[in-house]
Amino acid sequence: MTETNSYSYDGSDNNNSLEELPKEKLVEIVEENSDMNLIEAAMQELSYKDKSYALKKGIEFLVNNAFAPYFQSCIFDFIYKLDRETVLDCISSRETDIDLYFFKDILTTMIVYTPYEDFINMKNYKIYLSFLLMHYKRYDENEKNEMIDLIKEFKKNFHLNTPFKAPL
Repeated sequence: MTETNSYSYDGSDNNNSLEELPKEKLVEIVEENSDMNLIEAAMQELSYKDKSYALKKGIEFLVNNAFAPYFQSCIFDFIYKLDRETVLDCISSRETDIDLYFFKDILTTMIVYTPYEDFINMKNYKIYLSFLLMHYKRYDENEKNEMIDLIKEFKKNFHLNTPFKAPL
């Protein structure tokens, strides 16, 4: 990779070369590139090296519905571990629809990284459940069938009697 003011991803680059870069260079990559793969890799590194920036920029990507659902899922995964409530507040305030791929990733990430006790102690957990229910209802039957096992696991993990039934 040539060290210039602008970085490019040519397929021969890999995450190992980004690991060696200082956080200032990683921020530059995120701010000055349009290459989704390179930005994703830089954001992953920043989630370790500069958590505050990674969270702020990740929220910006999610609010702006940036790039493809796969990119949003990756960003969500990186920053969810940094501050679950802030990320869920961001997601639940989105006005755009959430792609099925991204929706399933949100559920999976919540299952893996959020113990039930932590979830119910979040101040907005009812809002999060209502938001998820609202989006779940927007999917057609084929899409709902595609995630039936995930729904069962989510219900079990968060002690829900019906899919995404938010407590009133």
